[in-house]
Amino acid sequence: IFEEQASKTLIGNIAKDLNLHESVTDIKNLKFSLLTKGNTDSSLFIADELSGDLMTSQLIDRESICSFMVTCDLKFEVVVQSNLGSFFRKIAVTVSVMDINDNAPKFSPDQFLLQISEGSVVGTTFPIVKAIDQDTDVNNSVHSYEILTKSDVFSLVTVKDNNGGFSEVALKLIKKLDREIFPEYQLTVIAKDNANPPKTGSLSLTVMVGDVNDNSPEFHQQFYPFNVSESLPVDALILQLNASDKDTGSNADISYYFSPRQPESILKLFSLNRLTGELKTAMPLNTSVGDVFEILAEARDHGNPVLTSQVTINIRVLDTDNNPPIINVNVFSSSGSAEVSESSTIGRAVAHIGVNDPDSGLNGIVNCSISHEFISISKLDVNEYKVILSKKLDREHIPEHTATVTCYDAGTPPLTSSVAFKIKVLDENDNSPVFTRETYYASIMENNFIGRYISTVKAVDYDAGSNAKITYALVGDFKDSFKIETNGSVYVVKQLDREITPVIRLQVTAHDDGAPKLTSTAVVEIALEDQNDKRPEFNKTVFYFNALENLKPGHKVGTVQAFDKDFGRNAEIEFKLISIDPDTPFSCSFNGVIETTAMLDRETKDRYRFVVEATDKGEYPLSSTVEVVVIVKDLNDQSPVILIPNKENNTVSIPNNLKANTGFYAIMAYDMDQGVNSHLVYYLQDETVSSHFTVHPKTGEVLIKNAFGHHTGGIFHLKLKVGDMGDPRRSTIADLYVQVYHDDEFLEEQSSMMSMQNIIIVAVIVCVTVILGLVVVVIIFYLRRRDKQKR
Repeated sequence: IFEEQASKTLIGNIAKDLNLHESVTDIKNLKFSLLTKGNTDSSLFIADELSGDLMTSQLIDRESICSFMVTCDLKFEVVVQSNLGSFFRKIAVTVSVMDINDNAPKFSPDQFLLQISEGSVVGTTFPIVKAIDQDTDVNNSVHSYEILTKSDVFSLVTVKDNNGGFSEVALKLIKKLDREIFPEYQLTVIAKDNANPPKTGSLSLTVMVGDVNDNSPEFHQQFYPFNVSESLPVDALILQLNASDKDTGSNADISYYFSPRQPESILKLFSLNRLTGELKTAMPLNTSVGDVFEILAEARDHGNPVLTSQVTINIRVLDTDNNPPIINVNVFSSSGSAEVSESSTIGRAVAHIGVNDPDSGLNGIVNCSISHEFISISKLDVNEYKVILSKKLDREHIPEHTATVTCYDAGTPPLTSSVAFKIKVLDENDNSPVFTRETYYASIMENNFIGRYISTVKAVDYDAGSNAKITYALVGDFKDSFKIETNGSVYVVKQLDREITPVIRLQVTAHDDGAPKLTSTAVVEIALEDQNDKRPEFNKTVFYFNALENLKPGHKVGTVQAFDKDFGRNAEIEFKLISIDPDTPFSCSFNGVIETTAMLDRETKDRYRFVVEATDKGEYPLSSTVEVVVIVKDLNDQSPVILIPNKENNTVSIPNNLKANTGFYAIMAYDMDQGVNSHLVYYLQDETVSSHFTVHPKTGEVLIKNAFGHHTGGIFHLKLKVGDMGDPRRSTIADLYVQVYHDDEFLEEQSSMMSMQNIIIVAVIVCVTVILGLVVVVIIFYLRRRDKQKR
């Protein structure tokens, strides 16, 4: 590449240039890293970790890093590794920095005073200041000199050295000087490079005519070879240069300098005393074992102009000491720590270890080891290792490891070095959020205000970064009745009803932001506290009870039942009887038991209606009412009543010629009881009284059982008995006298009279029955109307 290009200038693509796609299947998972430790040139470059593009990290100035060097090769190493697998390759890279013409020749100083003796011989040359061009390319460095000011007295003479530069630039006297006519000359000398157009530098040259300094210093020898020990201390004397000058006075005074065309490394390692010529160490040499340094030194006199001579000093640094190995650990990360995913497989490369031991022989043979539970090292090359994963990592158990590399040489005694580096375990989403409790308990009064705070849930995730970022959500049947904030606080957004749901089990989920997302669930159990907002409710719209008549007061009739959907005292109920009629013969206890307060008589009143009120025990009680109907049930407490026969009408006459099964009399009777207790049965109390008579058991008709004889006559006394079907049975007896006649005429008269009498009896019975029916209807109508008024 050419120098002076902008930062991030593309040099090449490592993956493409090496055709890695032909040998690597998972090229998308490759990571490209520069080995920075021990590779100072690598700081000038960057490698894109994913694409493998190699670029400059800064503007590269060739003159700064390779001053006066013909070639400028920057060497470093790049590691290509798989993020998940075991693929690992180290690649040596050389970048040649090519010179551009970015520097003009420069005289230092740019003003020069030259004194020339007027006795100088024509053709004599006088050295002047040389121009220095930082560029090194043959076309970009100093190519020629010329005098810009036309002169018939002076011309320029140049002599090139072995390195392509100019060892001498001199002003040549081409005409005899006469100091008294021309004591001074002002000349402008320019230096040009070989570019098109050329870059130039100028020197303002003043020539003072005087005595000439025509002898350069001379070294006693032109080449000094030296072998020095690596253990030389700083400021140790290596060589004392010695040069002499045939001139006299100040023209013979000599000072010593490093040639300006000298690599920077030499100027850092060595120092040269200008007055004494002593060459000494400026830095320890143990890092340069085996290196050979070629130093150009100059001797300059103090004449005017200054005359210079050069000498070459060759210094070889010998391996004389046993030095401990130098360990360079490259962790493929700008953070300074190796970064490895906890899901990485065994064999994944973690770091690169390069070892340098400047010693020779056994002293330079190095072995390294790592003692660690999770990593080991594998040898790549001489003094090169890769650190690999030997056991699966768990970031939640150990988030960071510290490993120590120990290297020792084979010298006697062996010398050891150790370097520690850190391994940061990168998180994978392998842990679900965990709630601090499986169930959170809270309570709230029903009929609540919207936005009321309920509780706060909390979950933790032992992963890191986005894998540990938790988001809460509500799920399940009650999610629309609540909301949850990002901090896990739960609020109610609807009014709740304890009577519908006394306990709410609200499901809460927590998921992380990993890929894939992991989720866990907890429950917020919310108990709704009761508010007295429900009235007691009876389990019937009307309660019907039956009560027997004639029982003593205090008899239990039944129990009214009600329930309250509230809770606690709000659901405790007390009952009381409400009646407009103060004579209602019933009471209601606080627990709903209905009892009689007086003896009931069905025949007087067979049905009662009243109201029972149920009231809860809340702070602000609520109540409701229900109608109670008590039906009085009949007891067989009434005997049948015989209307006919009676004391005033108990005789009947019949002829003796009536045939069997002929009815001649009808018993009229009734019973005030009800049901079977009022069902009547008719019969003779004593069937043996006469074989001539019987009574129909259902109709009460008196019949001829057996026909009379022709001469039969007289009065028969029948005891008629009317009984009910109750339990126990009750009955009534009435007397009937039957007169039987046998005279035919009389019988005819009596028969006519009897027929008339029978017609009258039937008419009376019909009338009485109609009247009784009307009375019963009137009574029923009256009772129903009174019951309606009471309700």
